[in-house]
Amino acid sequence: MVEKNNRFIFDKQMTTSIKGVAICIMLFHHFFGFPNWIEGGIVFYGIPFRGTTIEYYLAVFGKVCVAMYTVLSGYGLFISYEHKEKLWDFPYLLRKTIGLLLNWWLIVLIVEVPIIFIQNLGGGVDRIIGHLTLTNLEGNPFVGYLKFYLLALWTSPLCYMIVKRWKWNNLFLFILPFAGMTVRKIMFKAWGSTDIIETYALYIPYFLTGMMIYKAGFYEKSFRSVKKFKWGKGIAFFLIIGCVVMRTLAGAHALSFDSWFALILIFAIALCFQEFIGIRRGFAWLGQYSTGLWYSHAIWIFGGIVMQKILYAPRIPILIIVWGIALCMPGVVIVEWLMKRCNALRSKKKLE
Repeated sequence: MVEKNNRFIFDKQMTTSIKGVAICIMLFHHFFGFPNWIEGGIVFYGIPFRGTTIEYYLAVFGKVCVAMYTVLSGYGLFISYEHKEKLWDFPYLLRKTIGLLLNWWLIVLIVEVPIIFIQNLGGGVDRIIGHLTLTNLEGNPFVGYLKFYLLALWTSPLCYMIVKRWKWNNLFLFILPFAGMTVRKIMFKAWGSTDIIETYALYIPYFLTGMMIYKAGFYEKSFRSVKKFKWGKGIAFFLIIGCVVMRTLAGAHALSFDSWFALILIFAIALCFQEFIGIRRGFAWLGQYSTGLWYSHAIWIFGGIVMQKILYAPRIPILIIVWGIALCMPGVVIVEWLMKRCNALRSKKKLE
């Protein structure tokens, strides 16, 4: 976030840095929020609190990472459509789809396949085929959200049309979570859990929230209000702590309202990063690999007791997060390099 000609700018580097923060929140959520996932005998030095640990309660808050990614995606796609000559640009949608799937396929082949065979994990070839085709996510259930994102991507032109033409966008911004919760409850009552459809009904309001934020100039208006005070960083800190406490106390009941927590957190983090440029750049570096980290970190949780022993070896939670990132990064960097090579070759063919 920079101020240029007295105008608030939420640029690409800022959104990438916030994705870097979001991936850390996601790792914390998955590493410490599900005690039943951790094999017997594996321990870490958590801070005892109310029969469990402080880390567990912070991990409960970490569920908001999904909403943060979804809000940022809606925000970015709205900007993309604002600069497009035609709305239903199928080659554009196809390119983004291929990019997401290629990244996932490479992660499976380069990262998961060797570990599946070395660890002799159940399923073998069937598991690999299921992962590649997104039909069986055993061992990596988090990628179920990839199916949601692809569905959201292909319906995003329609979402853009709705948001673009909606006049009462400021009011709608606060109504959206109620809409998501209502649709979700109706679907559960009528059909029970319906996997991707139910997920879509729950998270699409977050996607729309991101589009609304850009159209309404929500962050720009908020920034103009906050910059009047000398203690801007104090306000940001208060917002972050407030969101963590409220989201943690609300637990699963807050799921339908995560777009509210996400939009506040994103703004508060950007407010902090306004001055801490070095930290912002560090998280921006991490953010550029966030998709690969999202795809690959599950193997260290669901790859058997040996993988978990390696992951939780540092014992101290913050070091486990850093260590988890370090374990994932070699495979992620290789995949990122291959992705860039594929894009370069494709661009070269177009020029020829």
